[in-house]
Amino acid sequence: MYGKLADGTVPGVVVVDGGGELLPDGKRVKVENVTVWADRSDMLVFFRSPLHLAAVSAFDGMLTFRVRRFVVKGADLPDPKSKPAIDAFWKKIKTESFESAR
Repeated sequence: MYGKLADGTVPGVVVVDGGGELLPDGKRVKVENVTVWADRSDMLVFFRSPLHLAAVSAFDGMLTFRVRRFVVKGADLPDPKSKPAIDAFWKKIKTESFESAR
C-alpha cells in the first residue's frame, strides 16, 4: 500500500514519507508515516477504498496504532531535496506544532 501512496497511484496524494525501526525489545517495530492530501475528501475516499480496506483486514488484530490528523499549509511543506528541511518538518509533526484537523 505504501508503494501505491508514494508512486502517485492513489488520487489526491501530494507526498508521503515515513519509515520504521526495530524497538529495543527486538520483537516490535515502530512505523511512522505522514501522508499529505490535496483535499480532505481525497483522504476520505482513500480510507473507504478497496486498497485501504484490504490492508486493514490483512493486519486486523496484529497492529496497534494512533492516528493524528492536522492541517499543513503548502508553504509549510519541506523542500523534498533538503534533508534538514525534511527533518525539521518531522520535528514539527512530533512536537504537535500543526493545528489539529477537525
